[in-house]
Amino acid sequence: DKYHDSIFLSIIPIIALVIVQVLVAKISQRHAKVREVIEGKESVIINKGKIKFEEMQKQRYNLDDLLTQLRNKGIRSIEEVAYAILETSGKLSIFQKQNNNIGNYPLPVIVDGMIQTDTLQQIAKNTNWLNKELVKEHLTSKDVLYAFYKEKELFIIKNESIK
Repeated sequence: DKYHDSIFLSIIPIIALVIVQVLVAKISQRHAKVREVIEGKESVIINKGKIKFEEMQKQRYNLDDLLTQLRNKGIRSIEEVAYAILETSGKLSIFQKQNNNIGNYPLPVIVDGMIQTDTLQQIAKNTNWLNKELVKEHLTSKDVLYAFYKEKELFIIKNESIK
């Protein structure tokens, strides 16, 4: 009888943790702000071929880490990289320069209806510009699942779940 009680008392916290995990996953899936708090946000470490040391410090990411991950991807020199993004998983996504020019990496402007103000700063645009572009398409940011800026053009993918 004591044995069954101790097993039961051990299972209760496990079940509670599973329930909490499922609830947090569902909430973070629906709310970008919650997801950002829980999982963090990706960071641009190399932008247009230039290392962003302030961003590296903010992420507690050092030059050794950067060089190691570049070597793991077969890249010999930082000069070969147009963009490097430190993902929330800790992995580095790398976009190489093309023909010794900066590659045109698609920069996310809207993700799940949330305007990415840091991206707007990178492309020297503002929310007024973005709103004008959205109005041309009869949209608001909440209607957009994903929008990105590439080669001086805005590409929009509508959120089909919104009726």
